[in-house]
Amino acid sequence: MSSVQEPIEAFFPYGKRMVVKKGGSIYNSNRADDNRYAFFLDSGCCALSSLTKEGDERTYLYFREKRTIGFVQLMPVLHERHSEPSSPFLITAKTDCVLYRVSQEMFMYLLQNNAEFGNYMLRVLSENYLDLLHRYHEAQDECATVRLCRLLLEYAEEINGQLVMPSYFTHVEFSHYLGTHVVTVSRIMAQLKQRGYIEKMGHKIILCAPKELRQLVETGMNFDF
Repeated sequence: MSSVQEPIEAFFPYGKRMVVKKGGSIYNSNRADDNRYAFFLDSGCCALSSLTKEGDERTYLYFREKRTIGFVQLMPVLHERHSEPSSPFLITAKTDCVLYRVSQEMFMYLLQNNAEFGNYMLRVLSENYLDLLHRYHEAQDECATVRLCRLLLEYAEEINGQLVMPSYFTHVEFSHYLGTHVVTVSRIMAQLKQRGYIEKMGHKIILCAPKELRQLVETGMNFDF
């Protein structure tokens, strides 16, 4: 996942500051009040997901700091042309998050009267579209091993010279994003650990051989279980 670079701090005063703790709900499309607001994400990471009819969670996008999130329902034209989904869309905090909640009236005012904000939102929409397009392509054409390795490489953070996955990336979290069973994730991770590509330190995953992980992605290799 990439990140829109245009600074949005200038727009924070138009919203109300709020802190959502890890695991907390930021947006739920089934809550009527939530559909009257958008959010400027100052810090932290959150995820856009939905629930299947069976109650399973599916994650579509991760949002990191300095992004505008949860705004599509504020667009009257889009809202009129698309029916409500049978399952709610959710935005959940994966870490402690600091946000600024902005009303629909203020959001539309900025969109219609502030050229800088309008250009920024165009970039946000374009990036979200490309992220979802790439994710659809990966889900259709790539095996679970490749998609998991790609996710590891994309989200690992360099800490003290090591590439470390954020702690919220558990096997269950991987399965929600990849759309695979958690057992499949565990088997792939066991293979990667056996080959020395990753290791566990407490609850964190460390990437020991990013070059080899990239080769797995580039060759499209799949593990046999």
